[in-house]
Amino acid sequence: MNAPLRLTPTNRKLIALEFIRQFWAKWNASPSLQEIGNALNTTPSHARRYVLKLAEEQLIEYRPRSPRGITLPSRHSEALRDLLAAGYTVIVGAQQIVPPNGMPIRHGHGTNYALTLVPELVHIPDLQGGDQHDETDSGR
Repeated sequence: MNAPLRLTPTNRKLIALEFIRQFWAKWNASPSLQEIGNALNTTPSHARRYVLKLAEEQLIEYRPRSPRGITLPSRHSEALRDLLAAGYTVIVGAQQIVPPNGMPIRHGHGTNYALTLVPELVHIPDLQGGDQHDETDSGR
């Protein structure tokens, strides 16, 4: 028999994040811990644990002493977090992004793209020497 699927703390944390996003989209305001708890069928103290974990992972911003102190990070913050997680180096003051094993990308004028280094092509000589065609043999 298959055991029923159970929600783990990780699943509940992600469900809380989706609820927070939907709440913001609908009301343009933060849900309270009570509202998050109600949505997850749990207590506000358990909801607070999920919120703290989401804030620790920088998926949300949380001001604990504010009743509706949950905000979603800006798109800019999310992009920076994603780049850093992917191994890029971000030099904010110089407006540079350095990909893993690449050349810097600069923001601004000009074209400074990251170039992936490709290994040099090595010619492999023909070992049989039979791929040269004689025009008289080909009927031309």
